[in-house]
Amino acid sequence: MSIAQHTPRLLPLMLAIALSACGGGGGGASIGGTGVSQASASGTVQGFGSVLVNGCRWSTLGASVHDDLGRTLSASDLSLGMQVQIDGSSDAAGADCSATDIEVTREYAGSVSAVTGSTFTVLSHVFTADATTVFKGFSGATLASMAVGDAVEVYGLKKADGSILASLVEKKANTSALSAGLEARGVVSNLDTTNKTFKIDALTVNYTGVSSVPAALANGIVVKATGTGMTGNTLNATALYTRTRTQSYANGKVEIKGYVQDDAADSNANTFTVNGVVVDVSQASFKGLTGMSVGAFVEVNGQLSGGVLMASQVETEQERSRVKGGSYEFYGVASDGQLAAGVLSFTLQGQTVRYSTASDVCGIAVSGATPYVEVKGSLSNGVITASKLECPSAQSSTTSSGNYSGNRFETSGAVQSLDTAAMTFKLGGLNVKYQNAQFEKGNSTQLANGKRLEVKGKMDANQQFMLADKIEFDDDRK
Repeated sequence: MSIAQHTPRLLPLMLAIALSACGGGGGGASIGGTGVSQASASGTVQGFGSVLVNGCRWSTLGASVHDDLGRTLSASDLSLGMQVQIDGSSDAAGADCSATDIEVTREYAGSVSAVTGSTFTVLSHVFTADATTVFKGFSGATLASMAVGDAVEVYGLKKADGSILASLVEKKANTSALSAGLEARGVVSNLDTTNKTFKIDALTVNYTGVSSVPAALANGIVVKATGTGMTGNTLNATALYTRTRTQSYANGKVEIKGYVQDDAADSNANTFTVNGVVVDVSQASFKGLTGMSVGAFVEVNGQLSGGVLMASQVETEQERSRVKGGSYEFYGVASDGQLAAGVLSFTLQGQTVRYSTASDVCGIAVSGATPYVEVKGSLSNGVITASKLECPSAQSSTTSSGNYSGNRFETSGAVQSLDTAAMTFKLGGLNVKYQNAQFEKGNSTQLANGKRLEVKGKMDANQQFMLADKIEFDDDRK
């Protein structure tokens, strides 16, 4: 898919929106009276085994995956900490969702010019990192592993003071390896149409090299500028992408998750702005807090009316995490288990997990074991600390609808050790049987070592093989 073939949504800065059918308890238009409703979600990727966003497990099989510039990606390109918008459908419980479209949004991309304490600078913008920031491609899992000159792509959440808390920083070999060259995303200010310059925060953008300037370019709108070179602190843009500050929703019932940015600049004590959306809390109940305050990180459920979100409930992420057992969720097979000094450590969906226990759980520490497990917990410095660790049997059903009944989960990767006679292969360390699988974007004769796949299925009764029921070829990235 070329950029010209896809019109990117270019979401508001880290606006986290979900129809209340996904995590908000109902709402949305029912599809064929089945209890499945249209749903959308926007937020941080917080787990795998499917893709977890805003508390919902989104199946990605069959979904179109791309970035906000229209560049085609695969589900295996999705990473913990990425900011995404997902369109699709949800079950009535808001826990089991199917994606039809997934869009990935980067904030900045370029060379690191400074690293100081808990901050780093890219293209004149100062980012904050904390224990939840994911560092991908670095030698370590904290900001200490970053150096001036590193080429990085940054995803994050805009805070009340205009700074961005990085949720994911991905290191590339050099600036030539960046997905779309240099990138900067933010609100336009100091627009000079004569000299063809404007500012995004502290960065000056020169757009004399842009052949098609968007008609919507104006102070106060969100723009993404891309380019290949800098002159001092000025980005020499080769393309601009703009959007308005409003967004159309498929349904009036929505969930917004983000930082409270201001009090909506009016005299109404009940109205606030959360990532560009005006929220009225006059009829809201509160969980985990007693009222709204600028800078708070909240989840808001309500009904849109005249461009204002009339909130019915406001909840902190800490409160929701307390009830659920954590903001991060992973589903799949555990491997490389070790029990030492009261800590069970293992790998799940490529993520290091630690669980405090005096004895082995689920047989994870048994040499060569690959039991199916479900984990909920928190993220700190690249490690998931599990508060809940369960290993339901392969024959049980712990979810409310078909996507994950019988403990089905999703994984992706490149085929290894293909055995066409036995109809098996490996994905990472996972053994997969495919004799009963339904194929999409190809068939079984096209399987080959090195081919990238998305696979959905469940573990067999002996926890030795994943029994695939759906396989999708995943090699169409551009």
